[in-house]
Amino acid sequence: MLIKLEYLSKDDYDSWRFGKISYLEKVCQVNLNKLHIINNEIRKFANELKLEPSWTAYDKYGKGAKSRLRFSISGAKNTEDVYATHYVNKIRTAEIKMTKASLKKMKGRIM
Repeated sequence: MLIKLEYLSKDDYDSWRFGKISYLEKVCQVNLNKLHIINNEIRKFANELKLEPSWTAYDKYGKGAKSRLRFSISGAKNTEDVYATHYVNKIRTAEIKMTKASLKKMKGRIM
C-alpha cells in the first residue's frame, strides 16, 4: 500500500527485503504520525468490509540465514504486528478455491 501511495519506492522496499535497510520506516517518505494514521485507516476500512486480519511473516530475501525483518524504529511487537497484518476476504478466497477445484476436476475429465 505504501508503494501505491508513493510513500515508499520499490527500490527502497527491495533493499529492505534484502536486509540492506534496518527498518522500513527509515525509508518511507512520510512522517511516523502519518504512517500511524494510514495503518489505522486501513484497519477501519478492513473492518467495515468485514475482512479478516491475517498476520504475515516478513523474512529477509536472498542467501544466508533468514531473519525477520523490522518495520518500525521501535521494533515494538504491537507496531510490528500492525504492519505485518494483511486483510483477507474469506468468502472470496473460498469462491476462488472452489472455482480452481472445479476447473482442475474438469481438466481431469478432458484428459
